[in-house]
Amino acid sequence: ITLFPKSIAEHRNQSDYYAEKAYTFINQNYSHGIKIKDVLSHVMISRAYLFTIFKHKYGLSPQKYLIDLRMAKAAMLLIHSDNLISQISESVGFSDSLSFSSAFKKRYGVSPTKFKTQKHDNLMLKTLNNMNMNRLKKQGLYNKSCGKISQAIFLHKKILPSIM
Repeated sequence: ITLFPKSIAEHRNQSDYYAEKAYTFINQNYSHGIKIKDVLSHVMISRAYLFTIFKHKYGLSPQKYLIDLRMAKAAMLLIHSDNLISQISESVGFSDSLSFSSAFKKRYGVSPTKFKTQKHDNLMLKTLNNMNMNRLKKQGLYNKSCGKISQAIFLHKKILPSIM
């Protein structure tokens, strides 16, 4: 028999509890270079189960969410701070600037340096928009007539407060 903390009563069911616990852990620790194995250790469930329940609840895998979160935060810092690329890289959980630059260029099609100099606000909005579109659709909150900026503002205020 598995005993669950009393706080599980606040959740609709066990899978929501674990998905939310993983989501919270990722949001609170992404900057520490965590990996999915760290999330698994924290929530104490199998990788397959975590991926299933997380994707069901949030519309993407925990790995994709972790990468999206890091890239969105990095893009925001590149746009709105004077920090060095190496500082930004470290602050979003990358152990070295080279792997950060590679991941960033793969995501945005430009290096972090070029992105910083060009202040790609539109790419930041696209990241926020894409990051949670599946989640918005699942929750019935996505409206095709709603502009990208409105969606990004909604995401900023309601869905992604921890990265802003």
